[in-house]
Amino acid sequence: MSAPQPIRSKPEDYWQSAAFVRRYVGNAVVTTNDNLGCKLFFGASMAAIGQGIQYICPAPTSILYAGCGHSIKGSVMQKHFGCPVTGIDYSQLMLDEAEKLQRGMDPAHRIAFRKMDVEALD
Repeated sequence: MSAPQPIRSKPEDYWQSAAFVRRYVGNAVVTTNDNLGCKLFFGASMAAIGQGIQYICPAPTSILYAGCGHSIKGSVMQKHFGCPVTGIDYSQLMLDEAEKLQRGMDPAHRIAFRKMDVEALD
């Protein structure tokens, strides 16, 4: 029996790569818009997230979206709940892409972003 192979990369290797982040965000946006199965999955996942938020707090006054990435879901949360949403992520590249996406959205549904590491929250 051979020894397990070491992991050659870490998640940080991907989220700190400009090429990977652009491809990830581009695929997420195009796939969600153009693929019916992805649209249905996105809708179902947003329904589950919304139910979870309402279970914890029936009428939230603000939402912290940890690990927001491109934050398309954060904008949907803001639109649905009508309260401020702050997205945090440790990848500045991902936050930059999220800011670009936000510029194309209705200003009423834009969210705030902060560069933070979720594991460092107290």
